[in-house]
Amino acid sequence: VGSTFAVVLLARGRDRVGWATTVGTWWSLGLVVAVWLLPAADTCRVARASAETLRAEAGDDSTIVLFGYREPSLVFYLGRPVPTFNSPKELAAYLNKHGPVLTLLRDSELDRLRKQRDICVEPIHRTESLTIQGINSPSVHVARLSKGSNLDAAAMNRNDLRLKSRK
Repeated sequence: VGSTFAVVLLARGRDRVGWATTVGTWWSLGLVVAVWLLPAADTCRVARASAETLRAEAGDDSTIVLFGYREPSLVFYLGRPVPTFNSPKELAAYLNKHGPVLTLLRDSELDRLRKQRDICVEPIHRTESLTIQGINSPSVHVARLSKGSNLDAAAMNRNDLRLKSRK
């Protein structure tokens, strides 16, 4: 509305008022974006929600690692330096040396690591993706990784379910 009014003023030869209206309109739009839209968008980010879930699950004593590329802001949300691995071999070597860890995995990474014979993947929690104006971000899983096979994890989960059903 303000830009339309500015065009009308400029067409009628009222240059100063027209330019002042243009600047005022765009300044007001920038203010709305900076004060309302940007802070609201940050709380909708999957990276922030999944990092908070991972921090809560890990506590102070569990090791957190990241597998694959992640946004640098994710490390900020985690609040501590985190080792990052790009290949399952690097991750398996780390697990052999340091023991079980917690991590965030996208669906594709979860499937990829489940195919590895020397890495046991136990999904703990899933942060659902958000759809904002047709843009869908991927779901993220908090998972426990340890050395071993995924067959061992499946057997342990079945035993846990049997024990819970007997109680």
